[in-house]
This record gives sequence, structure tokens and C-alpha cells, in this order.
Amino acid sequence: MLRVLVAYDGSECSDKALGDLTRAGMPAEAEAVVFTAGDRWIDEASLADSDFAELSLRQAMETARHAAKKLEGHFPRWQIRPEAVSDSAAWGIVDKVAAWNPDMVVMGSHGRSAAGRLLFGSVSHSVLTRTHCNLRISRGRDGEAHEVAPLRIMVAFDGSQESETAFDMALGRYWPKGTHIRLITVIDSKVATAFAQPTGPIRFWIKNEDKHPLDWVERMLSCQKNEIQERGFTASSEAIKGDPKRVILREAEKWGADSLFVGPRGLTGDKRTIAGSVSASLATHGHCTVEVVHRLWGAATCCDSSLREHRACMEEKEVFP
Repeated sequence: MLRVLVAYDGSECSDKALGDLTRAGMPAEAEAVVFTAGDRWIDEASLADSDFAELSLRQAMETARHAAKKLEGHFPRWQIRPEAVSDSAAWGIVDKVAAWNPDMVVMGSHGRSAAGRLLFGSVSHSVLTRTHCNLRISRGRDGEAHEVAPLRIMVAFDGSQESETAFDMALGRYWPKGTHIRLITVIDSKVATAFAQPTGPIRFWIKNEDKHPLDWVERMLSCQKNEIQERGFTASSEAIKGDPKRVILREAEKWGADSLFVGPRGLTGDKRTIAGSVSASLATHGHCTVEVVHRLWGAATCCDSSLREHRACMEEKEVFP
């Protein structure tokens, strides 16, 4: 069963994150923890005041219970419980992720603390760079789900295993009828020269008869677009030259995307890092909800725990053309 950790602090952004989950293609059944951190770290005097710490924890728990009731209204079949800790928001969430191992963390793009508005870098960025689970940074809209036009889901796709994982995550969601999934590939130096020394999944897109170095990109997008259509969704794709950080943000905003799915690293991403510069930039500056996808939940695997790592196995199963 899917495990969802919802970070909630009572702010308008965290309220919108709860509503935005109704537009995230969530399953009917899941296990969720609504998690609120008490602000023990306002000043040194507060840290030494046990009465303040106790009051802070009680208030945090009431905030979590309030949000849990809201979430139950959206997902009546979910198993939902509130939790609170007397800790900073960032470290409280990171510690909870390590202890509970959720499939997804959901949080607003901004929050609230006793010190004022809590910007992305101080909490969401800490979670992004210190955890390995999927992170949904919500920039939800007001209104109920039925008031929203057919969903527009964008996937940043460069042929890397990480982007394929993001694509599989987006495709595997329970989207309503009429959902439009758009793939965007940004042609930068890494993509343009990948044919010279193809590695990972890319070597299966490149053919000996290719006459142009980027023929594999067109083949890749065509295949993935067909897969979207076979699932009953509207599909589109586009390859655009430029800087991935700028192009993807621009296109997502121009298209009016509801959410953007991106892998933590791209074609030459450093395996030692948790989140790459492109995914971090998209998560920080995106105008829509951004999901940084590290893994799939309930995904069927063939010969390796990381889906699509061993393409020869998938070719035998006719998963790949």
C-alpha cells in the first residue's frame, strides 16, 4: 500500500497541498501520516523552557489533527493518522522519512514558522537534498477538483533511467478521463552528443541506420507517446533546444501544466548526489506542482530492483520495441 507523508504547518500553502493531492492521481486506498513540527527553535530561551516545548507540541498535534480531518474528506478510504514532533520542520521531516520510509512526501512550496514566511530553501530544499523518496512540492490552486479543467501533466524526459522512472510514475497514476500527458525533451549538449557513446536506456533507442544524431530522440518520444495513448490519455511530445532549467520551466508555465514530473538526475547525473541541479532548480522555481521521482511504488520489476535498468530482459518480454 502506498505510504504518503504530508508535511503540514497550517499555512495557506499547506492547505492547498492537501487539496492538490486530489489532482495527483492518487489511489483510492493508501496509508498517510499528516506530520506537523512544533517550532522549538524560535530562540534560545524557548529551547530551555519545557513548558513552551510542551505547549508547542500540543499546538502542533492539534494542527496535524485538523489537517488529517481535511484529508479524510478527500480520501475517505485512506488510513490517516496525525503526528507531531517538537523539532524544526526540516529535520523533523527528514527524521520521519528515515524512520517511516514513505513512498512520497507532500509539502507546500512555502510554509509558516514563528520567524515568518518559510521559503523553499529552508525546508523543502532540505528534504529534497536529504531524502531518497519521491517529493511532491505543491503549488496547488484554490477550488475543488471538479472545478478544474482536464489535467495537464508534463514529464521532463531525456532518455535517462531517472527520466524513465518519472515517466512510469506519471503514467501509472489514476488520472481522470481527459488528462493530457506531455513529454518534453530539451536538446542540450548532453542529449545532442549521447549518440557518440550511448549508455543505459539510450543505447536501445539508437539504430545503425540513423542518418541524424538526434533520430533516436524522435524514436524515443514517439514510442513513449504511443504508450500514453494506449492508456487512454491524450499525449503530446516536443524536443526543444536550450538549457533544461529554463526551457522546462518556460514550457510548463506557457502550457499551464498542473504538475511536472522529473527524475532526480539526468543523463550524466552524479550517482552520489540525491538531487541534481536541474531537478532542484525546477522544484525551486516551478510555477506548478513539481514531483521529483526517485522510485516507483508497487512497480513490477524484471531482473533488477531499478525498473528498466536491464533492457535486454525487457526486450524479451516485448516491453521495448
